[in-house]
Amino acid sequence: MILTQKITFDAAHRLLGYDGNCKNLHGHTWIVEIEIESNREMDQCGMLLDYRTIKNYFKDTWDHRTILNMDDPLIEILNVMNLKVTIMANNPTAENLAKKILADMVLLADLNDPNDHATVVVHESSDNSAMVRL
Repeated sequence: MILTQKITFDAAHRLLGYDGNCKNLHGHTWIVEIEIESNREMDQCGMLLDYRTIKNYFKDTWDHRTILNMDDPLIEILNVMNLKVTIMANNPTAENLAKKILADMVLLADLNDPNDHATVVVHESSDNSAMVRL
């Protein structure tokens, strides 16, 4: 069984230590394509993973947030302002978002068989994307 879902969310980010425009706080409408493949039994409703579970994950973790490197001094300021921040262990590049989302999808879908596969593609813009596979 192969499950696919395409999610769109809006979020801001910036890259620490980068010498270019992305060092400044800015936003994107991110598009994420997820593909999960497993031969395990479906749940009682006949689902591999409820699409709503994936949507809620994005709503709760990424949507309308500022995504920052854990070393970014903006975190403290945004927290004081009671604004939503998603903190990453490294810079919030499309590549790192793809890796983090894949790791989270593996947990959500309980992919633990060597024959299970997943792919995540994160589109930062219509021209730029990063893909990671399990």
